[in-house]
Amino acid sequence: KLPKRSNMPPKKQATAEKVHGLPDDAQQLQEQAVVVAAETEHTSPEEVDLTISMRRTSNNLSIVSMGGKVHLFDDSRGIDDMMKVPPSLTHSTLSDNEPPTAVAFAPNGQLLVVGNINGDLSVCDPREPEVPVTHHVASAHTGHLTTICFNIDSQILATGDVEGYLKVWDATAGSLNLLHTEELDGPVLSATFSNDGRMLAYTSIHGDIALLEVGSWKTLREWSVNDDHYTEASCLSPDGKVLACASNNTIQFFGTSDGSVLGSIDLGLVINPDLGIEHDVVNSLKFSPDGKLIAAACEESADVFVWTADDYTLRYTFEGSGVEVAFNPTGRLLATVGAHPEHRIWDTTNGKLVHSIAVPCISQAVAFSPDSRTLVAAGRAIEAED
Repeated sequence: KLPKRSNMPPKKQATAEKVHGLPDDAQQLQEQAVVVAAETEHTSPEEVDLTISMRRTSNNLSIVSMGGKVHLFDDSRGIDDMMKVPPSLTHSTLSDNEPPTAVAFAPNGQLLVVGNINGDLSVCDPREPEVPVTHHVASAHTGHLTTICFNIDSQILATGDVEGYLKVWDATAGSLNLLHTEELDGPVLSATFSNDGRMLAYTSIHGDIALLEVGSWKTLREWSVNDDHYTEASCLSPDGKVLACASNNTIQFFGTSDGSVLGSIDLGLVINPDLGIEHDVVNSLKFSPDGKLIAAACEESADVFVWTADDYTLRYTFEGSGVEVAFNPTGRLLATVGAHPEHRIWDTTNGKLVHSIAVPCISQAVAFSPDSRTLVAAGRAIEAED
């Protein structure tokens, strides 16, 4: 899913102060950053490229560029290498060069699974610099992949496609062996495991919801959220107690124990009237890992909204920022991609832009690694004339 509107709002710029040289209060940052870079490159601090540029942001985060790598440090909590991204990215050759449409890290950080437009699945090793493909399942699905998710123990994988098939795989040996298949009435929008690993929830585009018992794959509960409109996006809360579904300018929250409606958010109240959009499709919907926030990315406007999940209070609006979102494992960072060839990372504690990454692709999927050091974005490569 890509935004249809061509006139995107102007890009927001990070609030930052350029630091020329290294002031006294940055000396310790430099020294410890060199140590971290040395550990990352498996070399000694003396061999690290000391050509350093620094940017001190207003939210106690410093971006330090050294030796071809970019490191993000949190000054308020000490020198913490939260995330590392390469300075430039090339089009991934995973999945036989077909555009990837879904990605997911295993919670143990040992596997990265990529699904593509042809329904192929590639299992990669993200611990290696080249991220090699260690296992490949050609035509795992008959249609392009819409969702991929791991169970909390990293041993079970669920995948869904546009043809309406949900498949569950055994991933214990680093390869994929089919365990179970469900056929839905319409494309699979999302599949999510509960944090206790006991339940798998899935949603179809027609609003059909089902909760499966992990292992037996018996249906624990099923219901439909609407009859008149397509469901656009959905997600399960980390504790497995709430399912959020977006449809017809509304995000509804359902209790998974009985299917009751717990509350709703009216998107019509937050859509910018200047855009002339009466109805905006929610392309991506995600709970934060602690369940305290919920983020929605809209397709027409490419606006991203963040609310508190308990009382549905709007916290932030990131205009023209993306059509796909992902929280990092701590919930402190939110990545927004897909609106343009610039991927943005936001601080969810204050709504400030932390970092932006220019890449030669329009991404349809994004995921943080379990240690927050790596951000994977997958999508269609673009040429210079695009």
